[in-house]
Amino acid sequence: MCIRDRTINSTLMLNEAEAAGMANDPDVKAQVEAFKRAMMVQNYIDKVLYEQVKPSEEEIREEYNQPGRYEQQAHAKVIRTWGSSEEEVRNRLPEMKNTPEGSAHYEKMYFQELDHMRERTADGSGRQGNNEAKEKDGHFRMMEQVRDAKAGSTVGPMELGNQQWVMIEVVEQLPAGKRPFEEVRDEIERNMVRDRLNKAQQDKIQELRKSAVVTIYYENLNKAFEQ
Repeated sequence: MCIRDRTINSTLMLNEAEAAGMANDPDVKAQVEAFKRAMMVQNYIDKVLYEQVKPSEEEIREEYNQPGRYEQQAHAKVIRTWGSSEEEVRNRLPEMKNTPEGSAHYEKMYFQELDHMRERTADGSGRQGNNEAKEKDGHFRMMEQVRDAKAGSTVGPMELGNQQWVMIEVVEQLPAGKRPFEEVRDEIERNMVRDRLNKAQQDKIQELRKSAVVTIYYENLNKAFEQ
């Protein structure tokens, strides 16, 4: 069902509910009031407390510069296409490359997997050396070629076994090291805000409880929670 039809249906049902007097129904009023209270609290946290804990650009940069943080393994940014024949992957790769930037099928291929594959073989070659492992050998060769390829070059078409073909466009090679600040800046800010908001909320609650006069009507609680 499209958005238009869902909107029409929802509006029609809302009109029917209003005609049935649901706006004055006690249960509806109670739910609306509860939702209103919850939204007020959340907006206070999102707007008032957020402004108090929002990190400065200097604080974000300081967090980024901490040693050992925001590191990345060597990897390639690639566009990879799969198919059941050489012709299929040759035809599909240009189509995938020509999609708009925001919707292109980018992947990250990390090369530490090559080391893991070498460790799992007796001779350290990474190759299994038998027919049953043809697909694993093909995957190993493919990763080796991607690792050694220059940005803008193509790897394949390559058959991995079982009529499975692959072809890869290497978009960018990224060395091991600290991820670019621009790439992780928003992530750092979100993490800092999340941690600070949690603490600020707990601190505010403790502050309010110290000065608040709380009256508990147990008979009302019993009614609210009775089965």
